[in-house]
Amino acid sequence: MRKLLTTSVALSTLLVLTGPAFAEIYDFAIEGSLGKSDQTNSIDGFDAIGGYGDSKAFRGLFAINSAMHLELGYTDFGTAEDSSVDAFGDLLNDYLDTTAAQVGIRGTIPLGKKLALMGRAGVALWELDYRQTDSAFPGEVYRDADEGSDPYFGAGLQLRLQDNLRLGVEYNVLDFTAKLGDASTDQEISSFAVSLGYAF
Repeated sequence: MRKLLTTSVALSTLLVLTGPAFAEIYDFAIEGSLGKSDQTNSIDGFDAIGGYGDSKAFRGLFAINSAMHLELGYTDFGTAEDSSVDAFGDLLNDYLDTTAAQVGIRGTIPLGKKLALMGRAGVALWELDYRQTDSAFPGEVYRDADEGSDPYFGAGLQLRLQDNLRLGVEYNVLDFTAKLGDASTDQEISSFAVSLGYAF
């Protein structure tokens, strides 16, 4: 299911980026978004840690031509929390914090005079911070972190409220491999968000 969603978003993004241009005539725009992220960290396909976080993002858009815009942004996917009981009956609390600086391309396909299908693709420079507490050791926190760069994809709808004001809904995907401790783990992030943008 996860691979199907990722493939669908990637194909939607490719379709938008290679399709006809939406009438977006502006040199620069700024956007902010708020939403929910679903983060899962697994080893060899087994879900080890997972949870939902409150995501927020900020972006700047620079016109390349009437069809495409360069997108520079930063996303905080929030803190995903999970808990489990180990073999000794002690409570383990796990926390994942993921952020990413993003560089990519955005395109749109018109669905009417005010509505458009939006797609984005690019490279995310991500940072993952991991924390764990163990009830057997009160006050102690195990920490680990990793960073890297991997592709991201996104698709959504955008509604032009006024000439300079835009409201959007979007679904974004970022997957990467992170080394935590001695393990190579697969981090999968999907997020749904509502955005508000202003064009200059």
